[in-house]
Amino acid sequence: MPLAVLPLVLVAAVLHATWNALLKASEHPLGLATRAVSLSAAISLPVLAAVWFWQGRPGLMPMAWLVALGSAALELLYFIALSTAYRRGELSVVYPIARGTAPLLALCSWVSGCRWPRLSVSSVCCSASGRYSGRPRRARLWFRH
Repeated sequence: MPLAVLPLVLVAAVLHATWNALLKASEHPLGLATRAVSLSAAISLPVLAAVWFWQGRPGLMPMAWLVALGSAALELLYFIALSTAYRRGELSVVYPIARGTAPLLALCSWVSGCRWPRLSVSSVCCSASGRYSGRPRRARLWFRH
């Protein structure tokens, strides 16, 4: 990895943690997430449109539209679940679980038969084990009601 990438990774990690802390501190986390996603879409749409025109207005295959719609639906479910979790649970419990779920799901896809390079499998295993082994024993996985 080039050395110039390290500051970008660190800035991304700080921004991600800050975003999650803001979401937890909000009285209405789903409303905050809705505003943030809407604002980022409004900012990125002109750039996307410019690139689309610059590339000659290429079309998308029907399968690509299905993948995009499926991705949008999963992202919506993710924000609903994350907002609910932050309303009911503590940041120190919710954040590591939310961050560790993606590598765990990726590992499940590998176990179910997807072919991955060995380095990818070991990276996901290390990430998932680090996320779940660092949880204090007395922290509850279930949220307050």
